Amino acid sequence: MAACRALRTLAQLATGPPDSIHPLSAHREVEPLFRRLGDRPWLARVLNNEGVFLAALGRPAEAALAYEEAAALHLANADPVMAASTLLNWAELLADDGRPAEAQVHLEKARQLLGALPAPPAWVMRTCETLTARLAGHRP
Repeated sequence: MAACRALRTLAQLATGPPDSIHPLSAHREVEPLFRRLGDRPWLARVLNNEGVFLAALGRPAEAALAYEEAAALHLANADPVMAASTLLNWAELLADDGRPAEAQVHLEKARQLLGALPAPPAWVMRTCETLTARLAGHRP
C-alpha cells in the first residue's frame, strides 16, 4: 500500500511540462493496485488526477469518464468535499469544451454538496465561485 502511495506521489512530482504523458502513465500503473486493494479513497484521488492529466492532453471524453468514476467513489466514501472538487474539475472540462449547460449541471451538484456542509474548505469554495463567475459570462 505504501509503495502505491509513493508511486502516486512521485507521479505528481514528475518533471516535465503539465501536458506530459508521464504522470498519467504513473497514475495508470497504480490504479489497478488500488482497485485490487479496495482502497477506494486513494483510487478516487488517482482517477481525479487522471482526469486532470487527460484534460491537459486534450482527451476530454476520457477525462470525463475518469471524473465520473472519481466523483461516484468520493460520494460512496462519504467525502463530499472531494466529490465536489472532482465535479468542479468535470464542470471546468465541459466549459473548456464549449458545453456550458452541461458544466452548469456539475457545478450545481458541487454547490449542493458544499452547501450541505457547515464549513466547506475555502479552497474548494474559491474554485466554485471562480467557475460560477466564468459560467455566468464574467470571465472567458
